[in-house]
Amino acid sequence: MIGIVLVGHGTLAPEVLRNIESVLGYPVPNMVAVGATLDDTLETLKAKIAAAAASVERGDGTIILTDMFGDTATNVSMALAREARIQVVTGSNLPLIVKVISARHEMPIEQLATFIVDYGRDHILRVNPLDGEGRAAPTRR
Repeated sequence: MIGIVLVGHGTLAPEVLRNIESVLGYPVPNMVAVGATLDDTLETLKAKIAAAAASVERGDGTIILTDMFGDTATNVSMALAREARIQVVTGSNLPLIVKVISARHEMPIEQLATFIVDYGRDHILRVNPLDGEGRAAPTRR
């Protein structure tokens, strides 16, 4: 089973995981969350994320989902990806995270990382005002 680590600013990642588990109704196996705080140094943040990744590794690799490209947490995660079988996907959103949980049993980690980027992108939509029938109409533009 591919391990999952959510990494986000402050309490974002732990709160997202808590809410996902509330929606699903069960604790998600091999998934943990790491909050990057202002008190973290590069070394302490790297140690926290590395420990989290090691705790969910079961031989199929680990995917780290971060909240923002270019931030310290993502850069540290990318450094860890060079040292272990880790894929990093940044800009994560709730549909993407839920899909990773279900799709991690269906494909190898490299394919999962590519698939999940497309999936997350496909679930960012502009929702237009109601149409003439009273329904919201999502659009890709």
